[in-house]
Amino acid sequence: YKINHFDYKWKLSKILKSEYIEGYDDNLIEFFENSYNTLVDYTNYQISIPNQDVKLKISGNYSISIHDNNGDFLFEKKFSVINQLVSTNIKIKRSSDLDKIESHHSIDISIDCDNCNEFNGNSSDLKLVLIKNNNWNNFKVIQNPDYFLNNTLVFKDILFQAGNEYLNFDSKLIRNKSLNVVKIDMKNVFHHYLYPSTYKPNRSYTYNPDINGQFVIRTLDANDTNTEADYAMMHFTLYADTPIANKDVYIYGAFNNFKIEDE
Repeated sequence: YKINHFDYKWKLSKILKSEYIEGYDDNLIEFFENSYNTLVDYTNYQISIPNQDVKLKISGNYSISIHDNNGDFLFEKKFSVINQLVSTNIKIKRSSDLDKIESHHSIDISIDCDNCNEFNGNSSDLKLVLIKNNNWNNFKVIQNPDYFLNNTLVFKDILFQAGNEYLNFDSKLIRNKSLNVVKIDMKNVFHHYLYPSTYKPNRSYTYNPDINGQFVIRTLDANDTNTEADYAMMHFTLYADTPIANKDVYIYGAFNNFKIEDE
């Protein structure tokens, strides 16, 4: 694995590795366990940072990239290291723009600081980055505050398109139906069939607290989730009143890094 550093727009930064890590890069993953008593064989790898090989020296945006024995890239996961130096106050409300009142959130943010004058103006290094639901593909960068007052920077009426809650299911009982799992077949692996979803692009918002597209790996059929949780083949169904012409349908969430891809 390798550690990569990024700027506030998630572009590879130009600083040297020695400036953001202490130790060695391009390390082997030393802790791994094979699955036990599962239909699908797999290996569970684990990494903790910092470790004996590498430590992070500065806060910022990072990714850990995984490579095979030949050094070829496999995948990466992004994360941020936060050094909280200021306090913030956030207020989320409906948009004051009547054309967007049913479709957008408006966000007011104030940041307390002792040296606000240094952060107010086009030459400031301060950037406000807002990330929606931990989705690194859906963020906004605000270059300057609207004004500062009494040692407080104020950002007003930042618009984000709203949306309905994520669809969800729970397959922690691999052999039995659970939340939104309507049918289970046993073939070479377990096949889980979910309740059909309905495509209604203009449906009203329904309050149903969820984990915003994230996922949790767990099982109630065994003791060790890391090695005894099994894989299942998931079947999704979408009902639509009329055919969805000239469009493709995707499954989208944190499990695939919120990316729309052929897989």
